[in-house]
Amino acid sequence: MKKSLILLPLLAACLVGCGESSDPTTSTTDPSSTTTEPVPSGEVVYSFASLTGKGVVFDTTTALAAFSGGVQSGTDIVSAVSEVSTVYDGSATGGAYENTAGLIKFGKSAASGSITLTLSKSISHVVINCFDYYVKTAAYPTASNSVVVNGVSQTCPYAETATPADLTFDLATASSTLTIASANVNAAKGGRFHMFSIKLS
Repeated sequence: MKKSLILLPLLAACLVGCGESSDPTTSTTDPSSTTTEPVPSGEVVYSFASLTGKGVVFDTTTALAAFSGGVQSGTDIVSAVSEVSTVYDGSATGGAYENTAGLIKFGKSAASGSITLTLSKSISHVVINCFDYYVKTAAYPTASNSVVVNGVSQTCPYAETATPADLTFDLATASSTLTIASANVNAAKGGRFHMFSIKLS
């Protein structure tokens, strides 16, 4: 009986020693195996941060150049700008981004802005990084401007600080023609907003 009592602790110690190491410095995870999330195939991102204008009116040629020169990732698919009205390279006087370059401004007080892009392939997913023309105040607590993409409207990001945010549009039907426009809840006024980048896929 005494021999059995002595052997039991030794057997238990042996079993514990045969298990996996409990050394806290040992890791089975290789930090070099961490990868960044890849850009989805076919996605193209345009950024307008390099634009230098401050309220310069776009025509179809200069608007196309803004897109072709703003490819941040992916392959350029904007083959033409078929129409552009009341859209500006940068912002001039007034608004949340007064006298600011590196953005595209849509609309003015008396007229909404719009641009129609001809694409080299059909897309159905659009993400626009943008902000309302004004910042939120106690006198104007509700946004009155909207972004319209192929007829689908969403209210502009609107806050007390001018921080752009993404608006996502999933088109019911894929299209190789993309029209982006501004709108105002008051039909007698022009819709206005600032666009900083756009993602198409």
